[in-house]
Amino acid sequence: MYDECLYEAKKATASASTKTIVGYRQFELYNMCLKLKGVTYVGDITMSDEKWKPIFEHCKAEAKSDVSGRPASHQRDDLQEDLAVACFKRKGVFFHQ
Repeated sequence: MYDECLYEAKKATASASTKTIVGYRQFELYNMCLKLKGVTYVGDITMSDEKWKPIFEHCKAEAKSDVSGRPASHQRDDLQEDLAVACFKRKGVFFHQ
């Protein structure tokens, strides 16, 4: 879902004028897309990529493993997302909007 929304935001701003703040517009469209798809929290973090990437990968893998026995469903996807966010918080990630 996140990759799909990022793709859509980049696609929508690809032909933007150089006078447009493309990064901000992409982020705004990305957030709108996620909210339309039912994501209840859309925020931002302040952390270097070197620090964020291992935490992100660990927590996503942990959450995926935790829900692996459940049948595919919207509820399973929501639970997986909630578990990943809980893991991020346990690892010291601070979210702000």
